[in-house]
Amino acid sequence: MIKENKKLLIKIGLLYLYQSLVYFLSKFTPVSKHVIGNSIDDRIPFIAFFSVFYVLWYLAIIVIPLILNKYKKSELKKYFWNIIIGVTICGFFYLFYPTTMVRNDVEIKGFFTLVVHIIYFFDQPVMNLFPSMHCLFCFYYIYHMLFNKEIDKRWRIGMIVFSILVILSTLFIKQHVVIDVISAFIISIIVYTITSLIFRKKGA
Repeated sequence: MIKENKKLLIKIGLLYLYQSLVYFLSKFTPVSKHVIGNSIDDRIPFIAFFSVFYVLWYLAIIVIPLILNKYKKSELKKYFWNIIIGVTICGFFYLFYPTTMVRNDVEIKGFFTLVVHIIYFFDQPVMNLFPSMHCLFCFYYIYHMLFNKEIDKRWRIGMIVFSILVILSTLFIKQHVVIDVISAFIISIIVYTITSLIFRKKGA
């Protein structure tokens, strides 16, 4: 059991490393950046409190595979393939259609605005927002929790609600715009549907 958990944690670590490399290396693309955002995004309020959910997303990268491993191991392989394919597709967008947005300066007035300030500080330069990887992962979390009733109901409801809050956080702390969320949803649902059909055909 310990050996099995070590292998799973290594896979999770490699997955996170792959996602990070795709995101940060794509920032060196020579292609000109496109400014995105519209009037709808301007109407979305800035809510610093949601930075908590944005940061906790990094913990969910570990938690979700552990939940699947405990309740439905057969979903693990599909989950990893969903993430790998989705991140790779995002990488192509980042390389050939890099995007940016105009961020407002955040005045530090308390803990939550400090967290936002730290997020902004480390996420430089402001580019490769479309599609949102935060949202991509969360949509996968939702699908895997929603369609696997073998998982404890408390985990399913908790992770679905958490994922929705993370998706909202990307908009409320002005890390992404609506089109970033929509594009992540389109990619995730297409990839999840295809992998589900393939694994069902194989009987996995």
